[in-house]
Amino acid sequence: MRKLVLVAAAVLALSPSYAQTEASMGRPLIDAKLEQGTVTIRVVDGELSKPLTGLTVELVAAEGKSLAARTSPSGRASFTGLVAEAAYVGRVKVPNEGGDDSKLLETEPFRVPAEGGLRFLLSPKPLKGGTEAPAASAQPAMGGMDPRRVSGMARPEPQDPPGRLTVRAVFGEFHPTDSRAPVGAKIHLVGFTADGSVELTPKIMDDSERVRFDGLSTGGRVVYYAVALFEREGVVDRLVSQPITMLPRVGMRLVLSGEKLGSGKPAADDLAKMEAMSAPGPGLVVVRVAGQEAEKIQEVELVEVGNPKSVGKARLQSAPPGPDDIQGMSSEPQVVSQQAELAVISLTRITGAGSGQPLAGIKAELRRKGEDPTPVASTVTGSDGIAKLSAELTAADRKGEFVVVLDVFGKSIVSKAFELPSEGGMRVRFSAGWRPAGLQARFDGVASGGDKVYVTRVRAHGRVFRSTPFQLAKDRGAGLSMIVYPGLVFSFHGGAEIDDENFWFQSQFTLFNPGKEPYMAPGGKVEIPLPVGFKAASVEDEMARRVQPTATGLVWRGPVPPGANGFVATYAVPVEDGTVDIDMPLPMGAFRSQLILRMNEGMTLVDAEGKPPVAQRTRDGQTVMVLGGVPLREASDREGRPLLVLSGISVSRNQKLVLGVRGLPMRPGWSTWVKAGVGALVLVLIGWGIFGIYRSKPTTEQTSALQDRREQLYDRLVELKRAKGDHQDEISS
Repeated sequence: MRKLVLVAAAVLALSPSYAQTEASMGRPLIDAKLEQGTVTIRVVDGELSKPLTGLTVELVAAEGKSLAARTSPSGRASFTGLVAEAAYVGRVKVPNEGGDDSKLLETEPFRVPAEGGLRFLLSPKPLKGGTEAPAASAQPAMGGMDPRRVSGMARPEPQDPPGRLTVRAVFGEFHPTDSRAPVGAKIHLVGFTADGSVELTPKIMDDSERVRFDGLSTGGRVVYYAVALFEREGVVDRLVSQPITMLPRVGMRLVLSGEKLGSGKPAADDLAKMEAMSAPGPGLVVVRVAGQEAEKIQEVELVEVGNPKSVGKARLQSAPPGPDDIQGMSSEPQVVSQQAELAVISLTRITGAGSGQPLAGIKAELRRKGEDPTPVASTVTGSDGIAKLSAELTAADRKGEFVVVLDVFGKSIVSKAFELPSEGGMRVRFSAGWRPAGLQARFDGVASGGDKVYVTRVRAHGRVFRSTPFQLAKDRGAGLSMIVYPGLVFSFHGGAEIDDENFWFQSQFTLFNPGKEPYMAPGGKVEIPLPVGFKAASVEDEMARRVQPTATGLVWRGPVPPGANGFVATYAVPVEDGTVDIDMPLPMGAFRSQLILRMNEGMTLVDAEGKPPVAQRTRDGQTVMVLGGVPLREASDREGRPLLVLSGISVSRNQKLVLGVRGLPMRPGWSTWVKAGVGALVLVLIGWGIFGIYRSKPTTEQTSALQDRREQLYDRLVELKRAKGDHQDEISS
């Protein structure tokens, strides 16, 4: 079988080349043209024209898990479907010339952006024509690293014993002589277990900058979070680590860093960044809950970790939108001569497909255009969404330009400027729209301070879901998001091509655990079926201990850590009479998955009913080809070979992905008989040898006859093999 090119490389082939220089060595470069969740790492040998192919590149997550991909002929390894804000370090071992040793190259630690993708360049040598600079190493000089960039991202440490986590805490810099430690700060290590319990271990920081936690669980059944508050010149930095899964053979190390002393920067807030929610006011905890059947949850509970008593419970109800969620517009102001009021406005909320409903209780003000915010008149909209703005104005006061300003849940919507008529008034129609913000619970008056660590929890789908552990600073509360889902979210990003008598697939499979604690499936394993009739399944070495092939597909053994957990697997589906039928059971469903097929001449696709793709028109007037509800897109790799991209594959739980490939190359029917004939002759020869061993000693005449017969059989075997080889060449050409 030809070496299968990793599908991530095929995805990369759809993007234009992107030059990187010595100055960017190992540093992330944002590429808005890349699909969200894509990271590519290019490895070259000192020159961009000298790619290093076939190397295994790893993305090592903060908790120690890793994803792997091989560099393509252009030297690129690509990873797709990564979760936004997930933290990684890229690593690759490059063999040294003339020796068995290898050099370990490493990117800077990075987080996956919410939009676009990232590109990296690594080389064991300085780039030709570039400045002399050391290659990235596994042990970078700490003095040259920005601690804030790596804060909260644990890394393996081979020198430390298993079960040990060393936390280094500093204010924004590593200093070789003077301590930058937040002396007296309390570092809390919170452990969420797969059985639903919570552990808490606090330690006080001294001027050594380090605290150690020993005896931690290394079996994957506990996920740890480090949290702390660092007081700095009148502000409080709130620090939270990414989830940490301790490794079985080595220890782990972690940096927690606030902003630099004397920098004057505002408070660092890792929690707000992780949760993608602005921090509310002091003492306030706001929890948003989303996911399957979230509406069935009645209440959210707030718990102080280590305290058996509940802090309180709050009802889950529809959340008002935030200012950034709202879009508003107004009509052209119109003069109404018979109107007594200065301005009459109507406000509706657009809920979809042009429909709307009145918005009541919204503040409306008539103001003069300019910087003066003092209202000339103000009121609120009634149940019909109408507000009437009245005031006694002289003819002189009516002169100038005015605007109407609405305050819709903190979002200001301003009308176009207008002049009041000498008699009558103006009428303006407003509309506002926003996506539903989901369900929300609020807790007021929650105590702050570095001694207290909280979590919120809900019960759904037969298990307890918890929030990220958090603390409250004296000047701000906490905004949290929780996702409830029955089990795991499954996705795949793969490629396939014909090779001899099989259709070979290579895919990156991702199991996403939406919870903050390890997920243990029934029986301690997660079954991942492969297409019916598959064969030769294998998993890359890095995950072979965790994921193993079975008779029905693959199985993930043990707990699944929070977040995205990916691995690369290869398998084949046999080609029969020029066709391949892909029938892949999806007990977990599939979310936003992708399949890239390398196309051959005459090759076509059909859906589950045997129907070809059909043309459909999109809302913006474009025409796309769709197969079974999945849009198709033609593309090509860097060598110009055609590809067909099936993107946005989403399948409900306990359903199947079914499609057929037609028009594949076929062997002539007689080639099967040739193969069978060769096999039969080999068996005859083996049998003849065995028989000759055990039979009595032959006569001279018998020996001569047998030798003649054997020579004839050998001649026939050679002719058949030659015929098979000649016709195989015809097929290949």
